[in-house]
Amino acid sequence: ALGSKWISASPKWLRWIVPVVPKLAKGQISDPAGYRQYETGTYLVSLRAFLQLAELAEIAKRKVQGLALPILVIAARHDTVASFNVTESLFRGRDHVRMIVCDRGNHIVTYDFDRERIATEIAAFLEHESPPQGAA
Repeated sequence: ALGSKWISASPKWLRWIVPVVPKLAKGQISDPAGYRQYETGTYLVSLRAFLQLAELAEIAKRKVQGLALPILVIAARHDTVASFNVTESLFRGRDHVRMIVCDRGNHIVTYDFDRERIATEIAAFLEHESPPQGAA
């Protein structure tokens, strides 16, 4: 527990010592063809931006249960950046949620193995007044 507290707190003080860190890859994509097509915005990550994203994630986790609008969730089971288990636990069993699980790709699903399926699912979700329910 002490180690995890140190790890979660370390970016708060590290941002003053090391304000940016380099990214070693341009994206977490399993499909080599998708990886070649993907263009990253930057190869540097601001620790301040990382902290803001972590804060936004905590706010989203608290607010998600209060959402009553149709929601499409797309998650990669083997995502190395975002926790699939946390995402699934937040949305599982909710009537107005359609969850698409990608078993072949990684974090950037729109460039990965299931990209055609994802595009079809997004278009279908946007075209329907009441999207189909359940997990796919």
